[in-house]
Amino acid sequence: MHMAERIVSMLDEDDDGLIGPNEWMDWLKEGQRTLLMDETKKQEFAAVGPENRCILDFLDMVRYKN
Repeated sequence: MHMAERIVSMLDEDDDGLIGPNEWMDWLKEGQRTLLMDETKKQEFAAVGPENRCILDFLDMVRYKN
């Protein structure tokens, strides 16, 4: 499985093979709240593998503003 497919499967909550608008916004909000604000969780998440590090890099680039 390619990295993009793994990331989609991680974010696709309803298993329809797509990341819908609600899944996307929920993920951005939760990612910002959880992973970028808690350094311990961020490090644990990054240690899982390259897909997770890629997700963290992306979240860091698009910092969601409430």
